[in-house]
Amino acid sequence: MYLKLTNESEVRLLRQINCLLGKKKLPNDVLGTARRIIEKEKFTVHDCVVIFMNPIKNDTIGICDELRIYPYTIETDEDYTMDIQVPKGTELEWSGYMIRIKETGGRIYLIYPMRKQDVKKRVGL
Repeated sequence: MYLKLTNESEVRLLRQINCLLGKKKLPNDVLGTARRIIEKEKFTVHDCVVIFMNPIKNDTIGICDELRIYPYTIETDEDYTMDIQVPKGTELEWSGYMIRIKETGGRIYLIYPMRKQDVKKRVGL
């Protein structure tokens, strides 16, 4: 499951209902990062911020599966990597980056959680 945000009013609405999400409640740094991206970048019709609610096991494959963007050619932009701080003792580690879709010229800013054990496995490869 993921949330697709395209403007600042959607981020404000998500911030207001965040307390009602229970176990799926998003950290404040995630919402702040989404707000900063939308404020900083000039969005077109094809641009968006995507926040994944469920942990991703494998970055690229898991994200493409969830977003269903296989017919398109994607290019990752490692220069826009972000690290989101979470309270100690949580089992999730949040991170993100930006991908471009070559055919539409759109940019998708990804913010997603990974379990710390999956991050360790990925780093070990």
